Amino acid sequence: QMTLDIKKGVVGVKKGNTPVQMLFCLKEKNQKKINSHRWFFQAFGAVLDPNVCVLIDAGTKPGKDSVYQLWKAFDLEPMCAGACGEIKAMLVHGKKLLNPLVATQNFEYKMSNILDKPLESAFGFISVLPGAFSAYRYVALQNDKTGQGPLEKYFAGEKMHGANAGIFTANMYLAEDRILCFELVSKRNCHWILQYVKSATGETDVPTTMAEFISQRRRWLNGSFFAAVYALAHSFDIFRSDHSFLRKTMFLVEFVYQTISMIFAWFALGNFFLVFRILTASLQNELGTAGKVLFIVFEWLYIAVLITCFILSLGNRPQGSNKWYMSM
Repeated sequence: QMTLDIKKGVVGVKKGNTPVQMLFCLKEKNQKKINSHRWFFQAFGAVLDPNVCVLIDAGTKPGKDSVYQLWKAFDLEPMCAGACGEIKAMLVHGKKLLNPLVATQNFEYKMSNILDKPLESAFGFISVLPGAFSAYRYVALQNDKTGQGPLEKYFAGEKMHGANAGIFTANMYLAEDRILCFELVSKRNCHWILQYVKSATGETDVPTTMAEFISQRRRWLNGSFFAAVYALAHSFDIFRSDHSFLRKTMFLVEFVYQTISMIFAWFALGNFFLVFRILTASLQNELGTAGKVLFIVFEWLYIAVLITCFILSLGNRPQGSNKWYMSM
């Protein structure tokens, strides 16, 4: 046995460390994450027959006992099909918070971990288990005898290219992990649930430039929106599962909540403009003629920025418009 230290390299076995068997597998070609998962679940998994599979992205740093905490959730709840931990932005002792882009992402992650994930976990269905740090029960992922099931839906996007995939399907499979979560909960004749484990933490490297941020979020937003529409359109698939009547009712309540959230997100652009216009229009009452001039200037400036962002978003390379995005 040996232990690897970041600074000292190979060192002796430390007291209290648990020995772990390692298998290093290297692909010659980069064929994306979904292909690696296919190799893992359908090739290595069939041989190893694991109980719990933990997925960690490159660039994600798990906490001291985070992997154990995830495993513990599966051990305590036999019907837990998937679990995720708390994803934190990598701040390097707070130094990266000086970058406003990192600070806003840190706030977003905190709000998601405080409000969204615990609420969804209480209902038993988490809309997405982050691919950066999550775990699944191997048995729950398996397809049925006809070849239909969570893994079949999860890997369907890998074979869809060009004309084989419509606009809806192509965008939906940008967030294939959301499809997997829904398929697990609605699996036929089963009653699997998903859980959030706050004690399992993982730090991930977040985008520090506007171009990287827009590239990431455009993929996330497209995928999450269409995957949410897919889940809501197939929400009655819950009734093919073996969940109790109370649990199915809770799922339906959550789907109603997600529908309302999606409607608000769809109209958010218009709502922001209306609020901005009402607030600036109130300046006319306070400042008179000067307020009216400011109202007109602010209104047209807002519209100009909105149109500019729309034109920039038509391009496929945010890196080429980084200065424009920063100025906006």
